[in-house]
Amino acid sequence: MTRDELKFRAALSRFAVGVIALAVLPTFYPETRRHVWVWFLYLAIAAVEQVLIRKHIGGRVRPVVSGLVDLAVLTYTVHGLGSVVTPMASLYLFAGVANALVTSPRVAWTLAIVGGSRTTRWSGPSTRAGSRSRRTRPTSRRSGRRRSRTR
Repeated sequence: MTRDELKFRAALSRFAVGVIALAVLPTFYPETRRHVWVWFLYLAIAAVEQVLIRKHIGGRVRPVVSGLVDLAVLTYTVHGLGSVVTPMASLYLFAGVANALVTSPRVAWTLAIVGGSRTTRWSGPSTRAGSRSRRTRPTSRRSGRRRSRTR
């Protein structure tokens, strides 16, 4: 198997991830049904990438761009569902290994650094108790307490 065939076959894994995500995510996470368009777009981009790989177009830029697309779709999904709730976060490892096998070490390191920064940089809406803004109305002496009238 030549290096080009290996790249082409490794890139076919994008279709597997996309189709599995389209089948599994809406079943187990019904809130993802309104975001299913993201995975259809990902499959369309994967098809274009396959053509670029087959025709040897893109050189060193193509693997970086396709790796960034992979990370963007994965990050969108993980942050939408939550990294603790879903096993989707484990696909970061799969994406990194797949890219490292078929690209140069420089591209693999670039994608690893970008992917690592995306997972630690923003972790979604904060759920700490102190982060919510609690608005309270200023109370004056007169409006602060109400006296009940009992006779």
